[in-house]
Amino acid sequence: MPWLTPALALACKGVDPAPAELDALLHYVWDRYDEGTDEQLAEAIVNLDAAVGGGGLVEAFDGSLSRLDPEQVAAVGVSDRDPAAAPGVFLVNTFDCGFDTLEALLSYPAQEELHGGIYSAYSRRFDTPRADWLGAPGGTLTYRVDYTAKLLGVEYSASTLGALRRVPGGEALVPWGRAVVQRVVLPTPADFGGSSGKRMDQDYQLEIYWERGGDRVLHAYGMWRQAEYGAGISMEDEGSQRLLLNGLLDWDDETAESCATGFSL
Repeated sequence: MPWLTPALALACKGVDPAPAELDALLHYVWDRYDEGTDEQLAEAIVNLDAAVGGGGLVEAFDGSLSRLDPEQVAAVGVSDRDPAAAPGVFLVNTFDCGFDTLEALLSYPAQEELHGGIYSAYSRRFDTPRADWLGAPGGTLTYRVDYTAKLLGVEYSASTLGALRRVPGGEALVPWGRAVVQRVVLPTPADFGGSSGKRMDQDYQLEIYWERGGDRVLHAYGMWRQAEYGAGISMEDEGSQRLLLNGLLDWDDETAESCATGFSL
């Protein structure tokens, strides 16, 4: 989710720090995304469900996260930027969606069709066939996205590297069903074409979706971003963080709408 809603009025709701356990679990999953076992990720998701009250969660909640450290971003190929400059935010939400449909939506090549009004250009290329991943019980699907969008009225281009990793369900894993973890990294800063005062140098995203009975899905979303929006406004500002969090919730609402309307995949 590479964008920021372009309204710059400060929201009244504050951005409070995440509970310590929730913060630690998102960092834990980030650290073990590539090399961690299914059992390790499943245990983290079970603990995450407990931390957010997944069985009774009705309303979304959000806040700020502690920052990634240099080792955590070096693990995804970024060694020339300081992650201390990238503040983090999180969203925890729930919505209804069949998990097969959700996986198809998350991996859908033309995301601009699902989330209109964001991209002026979008291209998603998979490293292995998407159909093979959709037809398999587990595995990881990696991809690259090249896109062009607008940030506060200024067009920019960026490329991201992403991956979708399944975590199997089962009594000894995620007892409520399956899970999928998505990670997206901005390997090089976005290109604003020399536009003064606007930049996005770092962007790290982690999403965890898990079944919670029937078609109910829980979604935990962590994002760490270094960005300057001009006029002295940056992601360090609570108002910018609130706008981004509202945008993440809108993205979930659009995903849920695609699930409900039976979008053709």
